[in-house]
Amino acid sequence: VEANGIVAAARDEAERYRARQLAEANAAIHAQRDQASAEVGAAKAAALAQLRTQVAGVAVSAASRVVQKDLALAAQLQVIEDYVNGSIEGGTR
Repeated sequence: VEANGIVAAARDEAERYRARQLAEANAAIHAQRDQASAEVGAAKAAALAQLRTQVAGVAVSAASRVVQKDLALAAQLQVIEDYVNGSIEGGTR
C-alpha cells in the first residue's frame, strides 16, 4: 500500500514537472515569435522608407529631364513622397 502511494506521488510530481516545462517552452516560443514579428515589421518599414526615397529620386530625375531643367528638389521630393505614401497606404491611385 505504501509503495502505491509513493508511485502515485512520483507520478503526480512528474506530471507537474512536465506541465511546468511545457508552459516554459510555450512562453519561450511566444517570446521568440513576438520578437521575430517585431523584427520583420521594422525591416518592412525600413525597406518601404528606402523604396520611397529611391522612387522619389528617380521621379525627380525623370521630371527634370522632361522639362529640361532642374526642379526644386526638396519641393518635388515632398510632392512625390506624399503621392507615394498615399499610394502605398491607401492602395494604388
